[in-house]
Amino acid sequence: MRAYGLLFNGKRIFAYYVLLIIGLAMVFGGIISYYSQINGFRATISDDEIIERARGLGMIEIKEKWNGEGE
Repeated sequence: MRAYGLLFNGKRIFAYYVLLIIGLAMVFGGIISYYSQINGFRATISDDEIIERARGLGMIEIKEKWNGEGE
């Protein structure tokens, strides 16, 4: 019977199915997270907004520093 493949180890087949399910879950999870990362956050701000935020935090430009010292 073993030569015809009619006898099988149930624990080994169950382990293979578990590994198959875990592997497929990882593949599909990676695909879903890749596409969600691409489409997730597309907020872009202009250079002027970045400069205004930096001024709000107390940063100044080099030109302002030099002009303030008399140059």
